[in-house]
Amino acid sequence: MPEEDNFDDQFDEPEETETPDEEATDTEDAGGEDSEPEFDKPVSEGETVEVEVEDLGEKGDGIARVDGFVVFVPGGEVGESYDVEVTSVGRKFAFAEIQE
Repeated sequence: MPEEDNFDDQFDEPEETETPDEEATDTEDAGGEDSEPEFDKPVSEGETVEVEVEDLGEKGDGIARVDGFVVFVPGGEVGESYDVEVTSVGRKFAFAEIQE
């Protein structure tokens, strides 16, 4: 029964490969996500800035930019300008609330 022998051969021990943890370590050492250079964020939490909503995000939030830095503005409408208070700042984007 040669077919059975071939079947068993398919389940031999796999060759050694990197585990996800090893890959992450290699990525970090090679300039991966953890070693990305920090850049100056043009907004800070609690700051009030004027923005113009340029687009809408997937969840309907307005998308504005301050010096190229993305600011999500829930309730913002495309083409409208708002004074917003920055509520949180992440590595690549911020969230802000429209001031009444």
